[in-house]
Amino acid sequence: MKPIFSIITPTYNQGKFISKTIESILGQAGDFFIDYIIMDGASTDQTVGIIQKYEAEVLAGDMVAEEAGLKFYKPKSRFNKNLGISFRYESKKDKGQSDAINQGFAKAVGQYTTWLNSDDYYIGQVISSMLRVFQSTGADVVVGDTVGYDGDGKEIWRASHNIPSIYSMLYEQIAPQQPAIFYTKELIDRVGGVNENLHYVMDIDLWLKFLFAGAKFAKLHQFVAAQVYHDAAKSTQGEYWLQVFEPEDKAMKKEYRKRLGWRQYYYPLKLIKERVFRRLYDLGGKFLPRPIKDILNRIIGWKRKIS
Repeated sequence: MKPIFSIITPTYNQGKFISKTIESILGQAGDFFIDYIIMDGASTDQTVGIIQKYEAEVLAGDMVAEEAGLKFYKPKSRFNKNLGISFRYESKKDKGQSDAINQGFAKAVGQYTTWLNSDDYYIGQVISSMLRVFQSTGADVVVGDTVGYDGDGKEIWRASHNIPSIYSMLYEQIAPQQPAIFYTKELIDRVGGVNENLHYVMDIDLWLKFLFAGAKFAKLHQFVAAQVYHDAAKSTQGEYWLQVFEPEDKAMKKEYRKRLGWRQYYYPLKLIKERVFRRLYDLGGKFLPRPIKDILNRIIGWKRKIS
């Protein structure tokens, strides 16, 4: 069976942005099928009408395959560059974004999956690149890079993400941006999807679930997705965002630190040690005799050695 990518878009009243999201998914080109699932929370703006327009465009094409109980169509339009598309949507009340994402995961049939919010979008051809990394590395998770834009389309930052570790996420506050990560459906089923009790850090929690489950990560050196910051976005709610995000983030990470047991104290001590010795090196390293420098470098094991 050819690869299937199941992509979930949770949405609510995002009619201003969702067309770009949908087109960035349906326009992906390569030797794979797209299982596209939109979970709408009973929007009251033009969102549903826009979704139905794209659904009609897909279903007007020829049915080219039936895989995993789904019919895949080849649209007679710009969206005919992959093996075929299954387009599904529901519009109903939900319990929030995390609930909508999990409902989408439950419907997904692909070997690979992710979610893409309805105000974000993919940059160019990314699924074919993701597939290449999955197949060449046997990874469970592939991490790409992200570009941030404001609501007017102006670039405001670029982020190249390293493969995360338990310690970098819990103690250095470093986490890849959500839109640039794909993972296997087997893994998402194994960890139970996103935590529906979380509404702001469910993605960070999911990466930690992956790490604690022993998932294999791989890196795609490509800008995969655009993350859009506009007035109605969760992540641009100013002081309110800080009031709700930080407590949820701290409480979630506290639970993961408990799971580390005594190891939760190792990494903070390691950071302190490195910072203290870096300061000592900066202050007095140049005055130390070469044999002392060599000994200290071996003891500390620093990548950045005293010259």
